[in-house]
Amino acid sequence: MSHDICHPETLVRTHVVHVQRCAHCGCVSLHMGPFSLRLDVPALESLNEALTTSLTTLRARSRESRCSAHGNLS
Repeated sequence: MSHDICHPETLVRTHVVHVQRCAHCGCVSLHMGPFSLRLDVPALESLNEALTTSLTTLRARSRESRCSAHGNLS
């Protein structure tokens, strides 16, 4: 009889997030305080792309705001 029990291994732990991968099924779990999100690798890659794009956009807008506040448009 086969039991589908996850065997998590830590990939990274920071003060914000704990990321684990199940050695059995390959899913990745993100734990942030009381919140946990379980993703397959393609979904994790998609989330990573969305977060990276979001950070790039936020940084660009922040630079634009600082430049316009100082009268610079470059």
